Amino acid sequence: MDEQIAKEYLCENNDDFRNLFDEHKLYEKKLEKFIRRRYLSETDQFKEVELKKKKLKHFLKIKILT
Repeated sequence: MDEQIAKEYLCENNDDFRNLFDEHKLYEKKLEKFIRRRYLSETDQFKEVELKKKKLKHFLKIKILT
């Protein structure tokens, strides 16, 4: 089964997967804000690392499910 088709099917039919996928996209959008900045404070650097960890965690869960 094609991975994209599997994601679409799961998003339509599985609430847990849809929530996981939506959160992953949200983390991605938040990370884009940090990437655009030239300078990050220590606090922002910490937040960026935490977002990357959360995004990776969700990514791996999505890969396992598809």
